[in-house]
Amino acid sequence: MSGASISRAAVRRRQLLEHLRLARGAASERVALCAPPLPFLATPPAIRVCLRPHAPVPPLPAGDNCQDIGEVDGRTLDQIFGCLLFGRVSRFPYDPASGTVTGPEQIIIDGQDNNRQACVQFVTHGMTGLALADDGAILFSHGDGASYQGPDEGQFGNGAALCMDDPAYPGAFRAQNPNKINGKIWRMDPNTLERRIFSRGHRNPFRLSVWNGAVYSSDTGAYAAGAVLPGRPCPCHV
Repeated sequence: MSGASISRAAVRRRQLLEHLRLARGAASERVALCAPPLPFLATPPAIRVCLRPHAPVPPLPAGDNCQDIGEVDGRTLDQIFGCLLFGRVSRFPYDPASGTVTGPEQIIIDGQDNNRQACVQFVTHGMTGLALADDGAILFSHGDGASYQGPDEGQFGNGAALCMDDPAYPGAFRAQNPNKINGKIWRMDPNTLERRIFSRGHRNPFRLSVWNGAVYSSDTGAYAAGAVLPGRPCPCHV
């Protein structure tokens, strides 16, 4: 292996470890991804809706320093456990005049609930994208929570059991499970907080954008492949 290859691998590992460190840090240290303020809501007068990517199980055990980023590094697949994390969607009271949050976090979706509905086994493919539709609906996306190293049918560190997967939808296949947040773009009413699936079957839709009435998402493949996917609400999006 060349020195350049070793250097790139070392840099990649440092980046993933830093990602994992931030993901598992205290809530006050994590940077939330927030949509623009929503001043048109009736109650409260204005809110901000935010994603808390990879919110870990609170409280973290003393001395928690999990560093298993999920690399295939000589271990057998059943020995690669990753670091179990959960996606979260929250909202906060917001003062548009001062641009500050005025109250505590209100959790809208907690990934630990409902049989770990937004489970992330590894350092990527978690709660990722947030955007506002033209009609004010909130769009958010969540990756499949599975391995970024290769096909994942729940065999990595017994991930299917860790994430409490339905046997019909283990590992990456949880993106097709209608009862999981994973692997989908969701559309949520900002007033009622009711949500429905806009599209499903995504691997890692880590960016969302709305332009001219259409929703665009990027969906990354394994290292060398990726896609930008346009979508519109229609009967094919259940």
